Amino acid sequence: MKISLVTSPHLNHSAFLQQLKRSSTEAGNLAQTFVPMGLLSLAGAVGSRAVTLIKDINKYINSNRLPMTASFYDDAAAWLLDEQPDLVAFMTECDSYHHVVRICQAVKSQNQNVLTMLGCVHASMMHRETLVRFPEIDFVMRGEAELAFPDFVDCLKTGASLDAVGNLTYRTGNAVIVNPELPLIKNLDTLPFPDIALVELGKDDSIWVEIGRGCPFQCNFCITAPYWKRKHRIKSAERVIQELEVLISATGRTDFNFTHDLFTTNRIWVLDFCRKLVARGLNITWTCSSRTDTIDDEQIQWLKRAGCRNIYFGIETGTDELQARIDKNLNLQHALNIVTRTINAGIDVTAGFIAGLPYESDVSLKGTLNMALEILKRPRTTVHLFGFGAYRGSSHYERIYPNLEFDQNFLDFPLPEPVHTENGRMMKNNFDIFSRYSRLKSYGGLSVDVIRAAEEFLPLISTLRNLVSHINDNDIGPFDLLVAWSGWVRTHHKKHFQRASNPYQGTIEEFLKFLEHFLGEHQQFTSEMAEFIRWEGLKDALRSHKVARPKIVVKSDAHQETDLLYTNQSAVIADFKHANIFLPGTDTQGAATFVFYFRKNGMAEISQINPVAKTILNLAQKGLHEHEIVQVFHDLAMDMDNENSQAISNAVAQLELRDLLLRQASTDQH
Repeated sequence: MKISLVTSPHLNHSAFLQQLKRSSTEAGNLAQTFVPMGLLSLAGAVGSRAVTLIKDINKYINSNRLPMTASFYDDAAAWLLDEQPDLVAFMTECDSYHHVVRICQAVKSQNQNVLTMLGCVHASMMHRETLVRFPEIDFVMRGEAELAFPDFVDCLKTGASLDAVGNLTYRTGNAVIVNPELPLIKNLDTLPFPDIALVELGKDDSIWVEIGRGCPFQCNFCITAPYWKRKHRIKSAERVIQELEVLISATGRTDFNFTHDLFTTNRIWVLDFCRKLVARGLNITWTCSSRTDTIDDEQIQWLKRAGCRNIYFGIETGTDELQARIDKNLNLQHALNIVTRTINAGIDVTAGFIAGLPYESDVSLKGTLNMALEILKRPRTTVHLFGFGAYRGSSHYERIYPNLEFDQNFLDFPLPEPVHTENGRMMKNNFDIFSRYSRLKSYGGLSVDVIRAAEEFLPLISTLRNLVSHINDNDIGPFDLLVAWSGWVRTHHKKHFQRASNPYQGTIEEFLKFLEHFLGEHQQFTSEMAEFIRWEGLKDALRSHKVARPKIVVKSDAHQETDLLYTNQSAVIADFKHANIFLPGTDTQGAATFVFYFRKNGMAEISQINPVAKTILNLAQKGLHEHEIVQVFHDLAMDMDNENSQAISNAVAQLELRDLLLRQASTDQH
């Protein structure tokens, strides 16, 4: 028997926001690639019962072998069927459930005999509805699969009845059968070690090491806590370290992400693990997740000593009232203090917020955005703002369901618009299955447009945090910008017939244009602000590769005496009168000149240059010998002596070292 275990399509949001072209067929790095440790654990549980293949659809997308075309689902099905599997089993995520359903439909249209199965959180919560509505899906494996799935495989091989397979939902004729639920695995150390050899590890693949399962807290919007019965389970410190040693040996990697909804639930375990990891001397770096009320200074210090480089803190909202409404109940001032102390210890912080929660209002969203900006003002921080989506199984779901409506404006793979429209129709017609893509029908003192725009707004102000902070210092807060931006960007895209599927997405370039317009209306578009915006625009052009890359020229020793020096063709030289405004804390005093360019190794760089360097770069636009550059300076300053000539030569050498001057062997004789 042959089984294909398949990853779910996982959109790389940052890559998509950079591309922002739904009509594009070039995938690039639109899919987020990661080692599917859950599927590897499942493959280990199956063992020799079957030939198990791990099929990574995200890598297939990024290789452009599965392009963003109208035949995406048919092409995905053909790729999966090429190995002639007996069973195709998908892990599922709420954000891509519609894609998995469509692929299963295509699989069945191409080969009715291949069995299809879905698993993981979203399929588990929608198991009965999925089988009733979509006959192309044969089975759902609910909850933990390491014990149930091997029994299921045995039954398929022998033809035995499926009625004794725990956690299984399946179809008999027109009836959907829901088998009893198995108890949770008590000792996670008994799980098989993931066999990394089953996947082809790419250089960009992140490795997520499962530390444990379950969260004991009561956040009413959350699905994972009730999914794991609110029981916190964790592997022993020794087992985790052994897994790390195996992964280091197999991959050579020394950076990992630790998967657990709440790594710092058990303070004693955290300290014991960190001490043992330090004693083992693995010298790795890693990330984890925490709440700001389950961590203290001693844990932070030990986390740093053990190699933790980033902690994700879910803060969710920036007002005490909404904290209570969602049963999170964080002390927000304490949360800020923990963020600061974590940063001071040398650990980066990622903070998560949600826009559009039940009971969201203009007051609460303003508080959330203010707190997000307050965190962004600190170094080594990242902030994510997620649009609220209702999850079946969360404790507040039944209460808020009557107030939900489908919202087709969401980030998704850039498939052709007709495909996106058809997916939207399917999702709307089966709203209870796809309620993740919903918004509340109304919000207190807020238009729905503002909520819709919020998720795509945060990446913009994160990138432009210094500029937005400067604007905030002039009494224009991020909430004010969001409200104005939500209307401006929608009108802008409508005017230019862009992005009908999500009119609230915008680029940095578009946001800077909006700021010029908005600040002008509010009499805030000063010369200093104009320079700040121009600075950010030049940075964006460099970051977005909107400037030419330098030609890599190998110096010819045979013609060294005739080598010409050329200004790096990617270099953009810009003068600023108020550089100290957008570069606080540096030695820049008012006027300064900067050059934005790519080095020969492809790395983007911004360098401050003095007037001599600027003159040299301007002289070398068409190519000059070094002695000619010195001669020009000599002609400009008749009293130039040997010492000054040497200074010019040194400046040339420094510019060449920084790849601002490139040599090219000339065929001309001078």
